[in-house]
Amino acid sequence: MAQLWLNYGSTMAQLWFLFAGLCAGALIVFQSAVNVRMSATLGSPATTTLINFIVGALFLGLVLLLFGRLQGLSVAGNAPWWAWLGGVAGAVIVLGATYLVPHIGTANLVALLVSGQALTALAFDHFGWLGVPTFPLTVPRLLGVIMIAIGVFVMRR
Repeated sequence: MAQLWLNYGSTMAQLWFLFAGLCAGALIVFQSAVNVRMSATLGSPATTTLINFIVGALFLGLVLLLFGRLQGLSVAGNAPWWAWLGGVAGAVIVLGATYLVPHIGTANLVALLVSGQALTALAFDHFGWLGVPTFPLTVPRLLGVIMIAIGVFVMRR
């Protein structure tokens, strides 16, 4: 674990990455809540998801334009076919969250998302699927995921 932290550089960089991760997690809950409200207005989680991605694409396009980073798009076609599936996965995640929050609540949704992420991450890390760096499956890592799963079970009670 100490080696992972050393790769992040300075203590300030470490704190920034932790803060950014916490903010991203908070934005997932915020996004789910505002999408549920939009879905109630439109009567369609799928249309809400489409609007979410259109607004997101316009926002990112503006940011990239402002920072002069649009030139990277010219080589996007060089990526392997499966690299394009990130957009599909994102749409399914947002659509699923928009549909599920009214039925199970945001806390349960986040707990389930984290459980699914942790289980899948163990496999991706261990086997290096899709070119991610490998990190072996260890007992402490497995116990951590089991504890997360237990937390989901407790939250659902």
